[in-house]
Amino acid sequence: MIIQGNSPEPAQINGSVSYKQFYYNDFVYVPILKNAHRYTSTLLTAYSFKLKEKDKQLDLKNKKIIIILRDPINRWYAGMSQFLNWRMPELTINDDVMNILTHTIIMDGHTRSQVNFLSGIDTDQCVFFDCEDINFEKSLHHYFRRHLGGVVDMDNLVNKTPTYRNVNPNYIKLKTQLKEYCTSTYFARLREYYDDDYKLISAVEFYKG
Repeated sequence: MIIQGNSPEPAQINGSVSYKQFYYNDFVYVPILKNAHRYTSTLLTAYSFKLKEKDKQLDLKNKKIIIILRDPINRWYAGMSQFLNWRMPELTINDDVMNILTHTIIMDGHTRSQVNFLSGIDTDQCVFFDCEDINFEKSLHHYFRRHLGGVVDMDNLVNKTPTYRNVNPNYIKLKTQLKEYCTSTYFARLREYYDDDYKLISAVEFYKG
């Protein structure tokens, strides 16, 4: 199945995704922001994956493509909280604010539809992981040990991203408030907007290590 992006979102809303791809031999990782990207890119670097240069295009033909998906609404909570924490840290979420946010929905690449990161990719070439699965990290490590060999100790990586487990308290507060004020009406708006993401998730099989 060829993944179809939902065209209303302009690609320039996230200009970084095209060069954040990682590659190694016949493997390519196509990142989706807020889907454990920092953790995954750290792991891949340990397995000698390289970050694609900005001005080059990777040929995905005959490649195994690594994709990490996430429940779209949980991802929206995380992405919107990050955006607000960066741009409007003093904001307090209430019903009026929630009404505005769930009409706007997309602020930047962290709330962009997952299918728009993957438009044109053939799912037959992909191995999918669910970053909300309790065994996500275990599955990811299992896959790369199986296909690339070796064991990586994430606690002793030279290239480890030191902040990937650090969470800003204000971010947590905003995320908690978004969930608290997400009534059935607002939830329905989000569910409708991210319908293509939900269809993709229901159509693929996740790797279980």
